[in-house]
Amino acid sequence: MKKLLLLLILSGILLVTNLFAQDHLLISEFSVDPTAGEFIEIYNPTSTPIDLTPYYLTDATFAGGGTYYYKIVEGGGGGGSFGDFHAQFPAGAIIGPGEHQTVALNGSDNFAATWGVDPTYELYEDGGTADGIPDMLEATAGSISGQGGLSNSGEVIILYYWDGVSDLVMDVDYVVWGDKAEAVDKTGVRIDGPDADTDSTAYADDTPIADQTIVDADNDGANNPHGDDLSAQRRLDVEDVEVWTGGNGMTGHNETSEDTSWKGGIWSIGNEAPTPGRRALTDKAPADSLTIADVNFVRASDIGAMANDDSPFLGDTLSITGIMMQGSREVFLGNRWGGFIQDERGGPWSGFFVIQNDTITPGVENTLINAAMPGDLIRITGVMSEFPTGINTPSITQFVMITDPVTPIEFVAAGRPLPPPIVLTPGDLGLTGAGNSADPQLSERWEGVRARFENVTVVNNDGTAGGNTMVVGDASGNLIIDDYFANVANAVTNNGGIWPDLPAGTVINVVGFIRGGSSGGFVTINPQSLDDIEIAATPPAIENVARTPAAPTSTEDVVVSTDITSLSSTVASAEVNYRVGSSGPFTQVTMASGSAFTASIPAQADGSTVEYFITATDAAGLNNMVPADTTSSMFFYTVRDAGLTIYDVQNTRFSNGNSGYNNLEVTVTGIVTSDSTDFSFYYLQSGTSAWNGIYIDDNVGEVGIGDEVTVTGTVRERFGVTQIFTVTNVTVNSTGNAVPDPVVLTTGELASGSATAENWESMLVQVQNVTVTNARPDGFAGFGEFVVDDGSGGVRVDDLSINSGGSFAGQTPSNIVTTPADTSFPLGAIHETLTGVHYFSFGNWKIAPRNNDDVPGLAVSVEDEEIIPLAFDLAQNYPNPFNPETTISYRLAQQGEITIHIYNILGQRVRTLVDAIQPAGAYRVQWQGVDDRGLPVSSGVYIYQMKAAEFVKVKKMLFLK
Repeated sequence: MKKLLLLLILSGILLVTNLFAQDHLLISEFSVDPTAGEFIEIYNPTSTPIDLTPYYLTDATFAGGGTYYYKIVEGGGGGGSFGDFHAQFPAGAIIGPGEHQTVALNGSDNFAATWGVDPTYELYEDGGTADGIPDMLEATAGSISGQGGLSNSGEVIILYYWDGVSDLVMDVDYVVWGDKAEAVDKTGVRIDGPDADTDSTAYADDTPIADQTIVDADNDGANNPHGDDLSAQRRLDVEDVEVWTGGNGMTGHNETSEDTSWKGGIWSIGNEAPTPGRRALTDKAPADSLTIADVNFVRASDIGAMANDDSPFLGDTLSITGIMMQGSREVFLGNRWGGFIQDERGGPWSGFFVIQNDTITPGVENTLINAAMPGDLIRITGVMSEFPTGINTPSITQFVMITDPVTPIEFVAAGRPLPPPIVLTPGDLGLTGAGNSADPQLSERWEGVRARFENVTVVNNDGTAGGNTMVVGDASGNLIIDDYFANVANAVTNNGGIWPDLPAGTVINVVGFIRGGSSGGFVTINPQSLDDIEIAATPPAIENVARTPAAPTSTEDVVVSTDITSLSSTVASAEVNYRVGSSGPFTQVTMASGSAFTASIPAQADGSTVEYFITATDAAGLNNMVPADTTSSMFFYTVRDAGLTIYDVQNTRFSNGNSGYNNLEVTVTGIVTSDSTDFSFYYLQSGTSAWNGIYIDDNVGEVGIGDEVTVTGTVRERFGVTQIFTVTNVTVNSTGNAVPDPVVLTTGELASGSATAENWESMLVQVQNVTVTNARPDGFAGFGEFVVDDGSGGVRVDDLSINSGGSFAGQTPSNIVTTPADTSFPLGAIHETLTGVHYFSFGNWKIAPRNNDDVPGLAVSVEDEEIIPLAFDLAQNYPNPFNPETTISYRLAQQGEITIHIYNILGQRVRTLVDAIQPAGAYRVQWQGVDDRGLPVSSGVYIYQMKAAEFVKVKKMLFLK
């Protein structure tokens, strides 16, 4: 723990505001209703007292009469009639560091009667005699005249500095609301003040009035800046989204440029009781607790173009109060608990994510986070963190529960109404048509917030977006909808990665929680259930697209078939659009209706590649197209008289890397490059050029390395890997063939993010002269990977092989004794060569060595390192729930016979994962959801049992399809 920030009453609040300190005063709150209680509050965010004597406050602007505050240097400046005022602070007035001061616009007596406290100053004396509250001074003779106030429907407040001599005044803060009739733009104005010379001086550019934003702190779209009998308040005592240089402000800021709109994130409290003279804290954020906005806020200019969006409290231990938005087990977090917490006031900067990583150690349930229900107002003590970590990496802010020692949450209240979802557009998050690269300066303020997006159209829901995601969009940009909540993930996974009943073209309203920080800078919205998606309009659904034959010869026409239905109308037309090659116009063929819609593509020459897509229109004029984005993906096939090649199956025109033969049966031939002694499956390769390797998910066929085999089976995509599954025939054509040499590539060419990584999937590759740059990329999570780099970019190496037995990992969990404390592949170690199969899992491209021979230098002597588990242990599988594969880790304290069996819920054994004599050590084994015959098992709960010596342990896992 870096520091404990729990005592946040007066001194703590000053600490927080000083973290956000700026170089000048702020207008922090104002009220236009009730009239008797109208006030303006100012705040000193600096660490030093400020003499207010040369500071002025005004709302006096009359464009039609040329009345502007800056004309005070000529003896004018307005005020003194029609409710306008132009005032100077009393001589010798001081505002201390972190202090809020108020100016009562209708006298101190009215102010005190309205708000129950005295103001710091009054605009004019409202009593018969002086009352001890300092009166503001007239900026010029008659500029107050015993009156003044703020208009509800449109007004400006300007706080400025003038030394009494200079030609120019200096803006300090500026807010405008309503119709902007009183707004000011000094661009191009030249003026000569009372200084000795007669030369005029020009103002710098202000923001054009049309581009100035207005305060609408209650977000109701009306001209009034806040609700009745309330006030407009800065959520945080800071400025944001402001031009910091080249302006007319004291420190060069352009004060007219600040984004004071509700969505701007700062002026966003307008339906709360006023807090004159103090920070905007209510019972929803008690004085001994930070607000969620405090810990989330990062100024847009600090984020910048490099996405440095980490909380300024990163690593600190804090106490925060907020409302639980859902149950702690609704989100799919494996063995962890967590959920979204929001400030009851809602708005920008009001949400974040709480997570408890340890849910297994006895007693950790006493944090009580798992008992928190939606609507519970809770106070939590935890540590601020970011995920993922890294410099210039967009991340999501997480509040980590403390389990050592166990620190329980405090239940402040129950049954509070949840903040309503905030209506946003993709453009409000800075999203583009691609749906990625969200502008973190805009999206960061909505992280963790429950939001609603209306009238967005489904762009992609055919499974090609990857990761169970769906892309929707409107004119402002595209947005990714993700399955972060468990019941949504189950429904989408069970539907093949496609969101049910939401074909491309469907117009929807969707409510969900906003998450950032995923790979590529994606920002996603995550519904709690499918009920959070409302269908506004539905185009015809195009489903179950198929073709016969899957791999045609030059004499065969191809029949394309699909099911097309319309829920709200009737299907008016449907077409197959095809072309030969990858350029040129498409030929359109009308599809005939029947039990399915069908159309024929004529036979093409041997070696031709045909691209095609399907369109449909209903009677209401709504259209659909599959694939939804033909600029990046189209159905395709290659005509082969001699039969398909591995290249044909692997080489793809889909942007997500999926095969053009996905879910179709194919027959391919190649050389076996690994067998059952290496993995629980094998790889087939034909040559050493790109796209010529494939994963064969068959642990029944008896094949060996060097065999030339012909395999028939169904192509499928599993977690981004193209595989041949449900193998129906394996023919060994010959044995003892030379295995293709590994393709020598750079680590950068194979690494995640490389444009060429997909090309080498499932092929034998080799990197040379590499250095271990990260021995534990996943910390001590035990995933058994390390990173090597030849200077072109790091790539992971995975101990997927059966032969590795976890020995590639180099991990050092707390219950493993390692002497000396290092890894098999210590940081900085250099390897002349490293060979393996190019593999993709858990979001990363990796090299998976087949055995120790693929990793020269793997063998470590007893003198170098001894890894001796202190006890037998069987870990919880990961991931869990899982589909299609999961990993089980276990440890042996001594050599002996070890068995791990999997049983169904009826107690019937379905799979033996391990039955061997193994030496002491740490091991991992994978289960791919198949029984001992290699047949897929059904969804449900499974039990796995480990027996070793006298040790017996049983755990449960959940398999989802």
